[in-house]
Amino acid sequence: MGRTIRRAAGCAAVLVLATGVAGCSSTGSGGGPSRSASSSASGSASPSASPSASSSAVAPAGTTLIRAQRSGLRFAVPTSWQVTDLATVLEGGDDKALQDIARTMNLPLSQLKAAARTVDVAAFGPTVKGFAPNVNVQSLPVEEVPTAAQLKMVMAAVGGTVESVRDVTTSLGPGRVSRYTLEVGSTTVVGRQIGVKGPKGVVLVTVSDIDAKSADVVLALVQGTLAAT
Repeated sequence: MGRTIRRAAGCAAVLVLATGVAGCSSTGSGGGPSRSASSSASGSASPSASPSASSSAVAPAGTTLIRAQRSGLRFAVPTSWQVTDLATVLEGGDDKALQDIARTMNLPLSQLKAAARTVDVAAFGPTVKGFAPNVNVQSLPVEEVPTAAQLKMVMAAVGGTVESVRDVTTSLGPGRVSRYTLEVGSTTVVGRQIGVKGPKGVVLVTVSDIDAKSADVVLALVQGTLAAT
């Protein structure tokens, strides 16, 4: 199990490293998600008591719902963020689209393809100081959400430091949130990761930023709107 989780985390780390430090030119060069919109999202992001049907789902003000079809999940992100369905692009065999995404993320095409095999969907915010804040959804071929010890082992393997791990409640049931940092050159990437059992298996949703408060706002938004599609 440790090897599987480590491999999956390595793919997520590829997205964190390349996407963040290189930035995503497709998201534009404006400021990051507005603090007013993010604050509004945070205020509406407390976990719901029970799952809500996708047909009646309404995104909090200043946000938009995205759906990760392969993992069967949906959640909200700031409206200024751009969504990339890596799984669909890979399965469609559109090499030009993959090459464009790889170039945007400053990734070798082979690494992007490896990541896209497990990363369902990703969303990127406007680049700030050369970093595009992002969130990605990754399915894990395991039976249980990774333990605190496993999460720490995985992050240590890719050069990260886990600051805390805590159990949380989501509309899907129990979840586990880890907070970590990852040094990438001269940049400190702030990560927030929530693991849950989704309708199609165990899933990790990873938030990456260079600002801890912004990362916490997006984590709260994701956690509070996370539900089955």
